[in-house]
Amino acid sequence: MPQIKTPPAIASRLPGRIRIRHRDLRVPKRLRDLASSLASLPGVTAVREAPDAGSILVHYDARSESAAGTEDMIITLAGALDPAAPATPPPPDPGTGTGTGKGRRSWRLGDMNRPVKIGMMTGLALSLAGLAGSKRLHALAGGSFVVLALCHMATYRRTLFR
Repeated sequence: MPQIKTPPAIASRLPGRIRIRHRDLRVPKRLRDLASSLASLPGVTAVREAPDAGSILVHYDARSESAAGTEDMIITLAGALDPAAPATPPPPDPGTGTGTGKGRRSWRLGDMNRPVKIGMMTGLALSLAGLAGSKRLHALAGGSFVVLALCHMATYRRTLFR
C-alpha cells in the first residue's frame, strides 16, 4: 500500500492500547479497511472505530513477547491507507446532522451542554445575589442551578466516576 501524505498521529499510547488519529480515517471505507487489517494482526484483541473523530483504537496483548512488534505493525498499517478511497468524506445533506435525510437533526443531550453551563453560571450568580436580599430569588435560582447541574452530569454520566 502506498503511504499517505501526512502520517497518522498517535493520539494515545498505553501498554496494550494505542489510538491513532488521521483526517482520512473520517472516510468510512478507509476506516473499515484499516480496522479489518488491524484486526487480522496477531496479538490484536479488539479494534474500535470512531469515524466522527477520525480515529481508531486498537487493543493488543501487551504481555506477549511480540508486543513491541505488534505495536510497530499497527503503526505501519495505519500509515498505509487505501489510495482509491476519496481523500475527504462526502459532505452531509444540508440540514441533517445524522444523515437521516429528514431535514431535521436528531436531538442529543450533548447538544444542550453549553446552554446548560451558561444557565448554571447564571443560576449560581442569581442565587448568590439573592442571599443579600430575597430568600425567594435565592431558593428559585438555587433550584434551577441544581436542575441544570443534574442535566450537565447526565451528559457526562459515562465519564463522571472513572
